[in-house]
Amino acid sequence: MRIDSNSSLAPWQQNFVDQFLRQKNSKSLLVAAPGTGKTATALFAANEMLSRSEVDSLLVISDRLMIRDQWSHVAARYGIDLGTSLESYLDRNGASATLQSLWTRGAAELIEEAARARRWFIMADDPAYETKSLVSLVDRMLSLNNSKALFISQHLPTGLSVDSEFHFASELILERSILDAPPTEVRIARFAPSFSLLQQLQKGSAAIDGMSWREFEKFIASLLENDGYVVDLMKGSKDGGVDVIAVKDLGPNGYFKALWQAKKQTTSNKVGISVVRELADTRQEFGASKGIIVTSSYLTKGALERVNRDKYLLGKVDRKDLDA
Repeated sequence: MRIDSNSSLAPWQQNFVDQFLRQKNSKSLLVAAPGTGKTATALFAANEMLSRSEVDSLLVISDRLMIRDQWSHVAARYGIDLGTSLESYLDRNGASATLQSLWTRGAAELIEEAARARRWFIMADDPAYETKSLVSLVDRMLSLNNSKALFISQHLPTGLSVDSEFHFASELILERSILDAPPTEVRIARFAPSFSLLQQLQKGSAAIDGMSWREFEKFIASLLENDGYVVDLMKGSKDGGVDVIAVKDLGPNGYFKALWQAKKQTTSNKVGISVVRELADTRQEFGASKGIIVTSSYLTKGALERVNRDKYLLGKVDRKDLDA
């Protein structure tokens, strides 16, 4: 099934697809911020390569079962039928598999058989944690056939050598100034999963001061549900710095998973750097796109600096944003 990507992709996505399909390098890297649609963009490129018979099959490698299943689910929208194990490639368009499943005893023979039988487009999702093992596996498959590999990451992975590198020049972050931007910028900003929530928080800012900490958490969860997220409200204690886990299907922009930490406290009691560090660690552990702090107070200077430094991965809505 062929997709008309020209009518569906954002400009920065279409630019990548055009450049990637033109170049003939074996190993490429796409660096893209959360929410910029790297999943959909890569699948459009894969669909085009399959339609042109440039490759026979697609293999997506990730490091979590949830991410494996997400790739398989989203690929189906673009006419690509992916099983969830490498064995399924024979009667499908390919497979979405975890690195762990491809690194088990007995997998080596299957990998060699598959690599020799088909020309593969291999997509490696977020190679930051198991770079050496992942690169070794990809290089092995590339050496056995006329295949092509694309590594996809939120930032530049260490220890990864590629032939070509691409970057999305679009970032989707929580910024109050977006709401006052010119119409063109606002239209672009609406791709950001935080846009509607920030508007609703500002409308309800007067009532926030009278809420208990648990009511504040439930308020955040309710707003996210109203905005189309699938929400998991945590129990309220020892939850690793997370009060709400929210996942939203952004269609062409892929899935957005965010961890929300709600801090209901007086304005004199600022959110410190330790809270931000804990949220950053938990975001990485959960494999989320972004970790976001919502507080009725302010952030300390150190906490703000950390959020600004990692603005692609962390966000905040504080008293200043609520009162704007």
